[in-house]
Amino acid sequence: LCGKFEDAGVAIVRGLEIDSTYLYLSTNLPHTILFQGNLEKARDIYRANADREFVQFDPSFRTLRDAYLDDFKTFRREAKEKPGFLSPQQLKDMDLIEQDLMRLNEKNKRKNR
Repeated sequence: LCGKFEDAGVAIVRGLEIDSTYLYLSTNLPHTILFQGNLEKARDIYRANADREFVQFDPSFRTLRDAYLDDFKTFRREAKEKPGFLSPQQLKDMDLIEQDLMRLNEKNKRKNR
């Protein structure tokens, strides 16, 4: 994404138009939307995809939720190392999404007991 969220979003959408089954692209799409300031649209995409299996792309992540949460760690690290990489509002929105994904995960665990 390299901080160019609008350009990245356009490229991801083009990629998904070519191959909508390429799940790896779906990991970054909501990030580009979130960091362009559209919290609700991003939240909808994160929620819709959170439980999709991702292990075939990266064995260290069972679901897209796991990949999203790991990406958030990377974004925080980048924000600390590169001032201006993310604005305070972008960091706040990311925190809200992270909390939402964690709540959904706990809710799913309780439901599956």
